[in-house]
Amino acid sequence: MATQWFLLKNHIYASTSEPDCTDTELLKENENLHNRVRELELEVTILRQTLRELAGK
Repeated sequence: MATQWFLLKNHIYASTSEPDCTDTELLKENENLHNRVRELELEVTILRQTLRELAGK
């Protein structure tokens, strides 16, 4: 996924013209997906910590 983001980002920034609507929409969608992944990673971390605490009791 990081490689895809890198390629997409470089494709848009390498363009000599302004990004068209499709590129802009894809970039925004990609940003939203990355934000959601970070949220889910945080939730997983919290759940793991909770399980560790419960297992220790």
